[in-house]
Amino acid sequence: MNKTDLVNTIINSVCPEHSLSEREQLEAGSILTDPVMEQSLVNGAIRTDKDKDKDPELLRLEMQVCLQQAETEKLRLQLELNKLNISSSDTISHFDIVRASKIMPTFSEDTVDEFFCAFEMLAETLKWPRGAWLILLQRSFTEKALRTYTSLPARDISYETVKEEVLKAYALVPEAYRQRFRGIARKYDETHLEFARNKRDAFTR
Repeated sequence: MNKTDLVNTIINSVCPEHSLSEREQLEAGSILTDPVMEQSLVNGAIRTDKDKDKDPELLRLEMQVCLQQAETEKLRLQLELNKLNISSSDTISHFDIVRASKIMPTFSEDTVDEFFCAFEMLAETLKWPRGAWLILLQRSFTEKALRTYTSLPARDISYETVKEEVLKAYALVPEAYRQRFRGIARKYDETHLEFARNKRDAFTR
């Protein structure tokens, strides 16, 4: 079964009385060439299969919402690429941002510096194009970090600047590191070796 047939099958299962015109079939096939759209449609198909007994009109509306959300996500990513004005457009266009975002380290407001270290190590190991780093960060940031990122003027958009400003937003400046080092105490269930390692890590930051 080709991709257009897959779209037909899904839509027919949702709304049997609706058939696709030739033009709609071509457009449906093009939807599945995009990983974001394809994943959303597959997810919609899974939900449709699980909810066979639902009202067909409700299922059709749910499918439309699913596709609209995927299209919105696709447009947002494209706008982000345009904003960055990436010179290495050929490299970026062949880079699967959606797949890369799935293996990103989890952003935690309690360990912001560790997040950046883990991200840089992962990105360099997998040779992710540097032009895509900010897009991946933006997809991982939460609340304060995201507000800090979006408040930066376009001329200051670079990985180094974003990292510096986000660390500042969480007060992760030299004095904060010194206070953290002085405040480290051995936990009840912590071995002396683990305590020494934590002290060393805090000292080297």
